[in-house]
Amino acid sequence: MTPKTGGSVAGLSEVENTNSPSNVMNSQLPRAKSCAGCGAKIVDKFLLYAMDRYWHTGCLKCACCQAPLGEIGSSCFTKAGMILCRNDYIR
Repeated sequence: MTPKTGGSVAGLSEVENTNSPSNVMNSQLPRAKSCAGCGAKIVDKFLLYAMDRYWHTGCLKCACCQAPLGEIGSSCFTKAGMILCRNDYIR
């Protein structure tokens, strides 16, 4: 997924991690991924892939209000390189 200024992040997906949020199983990944939010290795069963980075489901949050965006079906948007919830995006 390519980051877009002022647009929806269309490729947010939950990924299954079988080493321990497009859907990718972590066992399909060549090695453990690091979370873009906290920097720790992702060993959870599920992880997210958004803006060409991997995230723990609890780490993908709005940059302004910290609302969790890792829920299945959640939308997130980008503006000025930040991941935002819908409410903060339209402000």
